[in-house]
Amino acid sequence: DNLLPALRKKATHSNPLEQEVCAWGLGQLKDAQSQAMLKQLAASVHANVQIAAASALYTLGATAYKDHIIKQAEKKNIFALNQLKNIEGTEELLLTLSKDHNLAVRINAIITLLEKHDPRVLPFLPEIFIQDYRDLAFQPAVSFGHALPYFKVISSASIKNPEEVNLALSLYLKEALLKEALELPEKDFLHIASLIFEREQNQLIPFLVQLLENLATDNAVKLLKKHSQKIGSPLIRDYCHLALFRLKEDGPYETYLERWLLRHQDGELINFRPLPPHSLQQPGSNYMLTAEETSHLFLDIFLAFAKRQNAQSIAIVIEALKNAQPQNRYALAGLLLRATE
Repeated sequence: DNLLPALRKKATHSNPLEQEVCAWGLGQLKDAQSQAMLKQLAASVHANVQIAAASALYTLGATAYKDHIIKQAEKKNIFALNQLKNIEGTEELLLTLSKDHNLAVRINAIITLLEKHDPRVLPFLPEIFIQDYRDLAFQPAVSFGHALPYFKVISSASIKNPEEVNLALSLYLKEALLKEALELPEKDFLHIASLIFEREQNQLIPFLVQLLENLATDNAVKLLKKHSQKIGSPLIRDYCHLALFRLKEDGPYETYLERWLLRHQDGELINFRPLPPHSLQQPGSNYMLTAEETSHLFLDIFLAFAKRQNAQSIAIVIEALKNAQPQNRYALAGLLLRATE
């Protein structure tokens, strides 16, 4: 109630950036009293003001204004693409734009089509999840008026200044999109999961395995068992064993993890070294885990045994705790107490 009068007043200003963000705000607050003003803004000569106002009107029930957004998307306005997520019947347009020669248009169309859970997005997903010579990273971004979100695509990301690209944020975004892919038909999700395993996209492996573990269907378990034997990819092999152990599948998974835990119990846990960028890894580097990968895997295995809460598992955990680096014992003891509460 306090904010709406200010938004209505500022929406009449001539600055298109103010108009854009005020139109967005009026839509978010579902201000039905501002429909006449929003209709004026939807006729603006500034495309982003049109999109923000039309989106607000669509939210308020004026569904005819979806055509304003669709027309801007047809012109390959990337700010309009994200708005298609909530508009029915736009899948064909997004499918067409997913093949566009413009990388930014293509990626934003693919992401929006994925968020609509359209199975036809499957052939385009490798461009997001599989690293290639372009070394792409993705960052959430907004228009100049800060109202319209889109995804910025950055090439040669690993050699860019950290101020230009946040690699951790890009990984987080990929994980979020991988979770969206879980809403596709199971066979489609397992197809992209298999590709991630086969192309050894190590940064996505822990999260992917967690998703497969939560899915826990016969085919998901079959895929985990297949890649628990993957030669030359210890991270994949280890995480698949961990998932199968937590799923209580019959097999040598507990023995495998016990040996792994005792073999790495004196490793460094607290001070990680950064994971090397994909493009800087040397051929054959997948045959050895980085310090960060080893540390995360150690903690995951440690917690998995602690949560079993049977005599054998607790004995394994106590042995690992006893032989851990002295500076790490307090942290491990805290994890053990929390896991056994």
